[in-house]
Amino acid sequence: QLRNSEARLRTLIDTMPDAVCLKDGENRLIEANTVFLRLFGLAEDSYRGKTCRELSGAASFEGSPLAALERSDPATWEQGTRLHDELVIRQADGGERIFELAKVALLAPNGARQALVTVGHEITRRKQAEAELQRHRDHLEETVAARTADLLLAKEAAEAASRAKTTFLANMSHELRTPMNAIIGLTHLLIQRAREPAERDKLGKIGHAADHLLGLLNNILDLSKIES
Repeated sequence: QLRNSEARLRTLIDTMPDAVCLKDGENRLIEANTVFLRLFGLAEDSYRGKTCRELSGAASFEGSPLAALERSDPATWEQGTRLHDELVIRQADGGERIFELAKVALLAPNGARQALVTVGHEITRRKQAEAELQRHRDHLEETVAARTADLLLAKEAAEAASRAKTTFLANMSHELRTPMNAIIGLTHLLIQRAREPAERDKLGKIGHAADHLLGLLNNILDLSKIES
């Protein structure tokens, strides 16, 4: 019954899409599924009873994927509960595979270490999608910032043009009012000196037209003051 139970458990673990391993209280591997063995390049008959350091070799252990896998083991043992972590495994072609790790420490009632279960679920595609989404967000923010800067420049240019127009209107109205006042004044004098009704009529029309034109200039000046 025990052999049958172990066989069923082994079959169940091997059919899981995640990488699964089980260590004893001394951090020696005692069980691992096919996904785990393939991921770390381990042979079926050579890993049991060995630590990750022994499997990797002391010289290259710090930079090996097994070293990264083992890095959070002490924290899991200390907490004595579930611990979540991420593992990045660099491939020979320069790519990366990212795994979400769940570790559970099994302790005896007296606190002694019994076993450490590690399950690694690959999240490479999710991370790539998140990174791509972040790139799109960054690009959108850059586009919005550039567009905002363009709009600010256009707004400043429009305001500068409006100020130039207002200044031009104010200067023009001032410059034209002086000769118009002279025309109105001289016309008034000529009307007083004119003897012929026809001349007085013509001079009156000139004076009326000049008064109308001066009113338009005053309106332009008032408009420029309002815009200012």
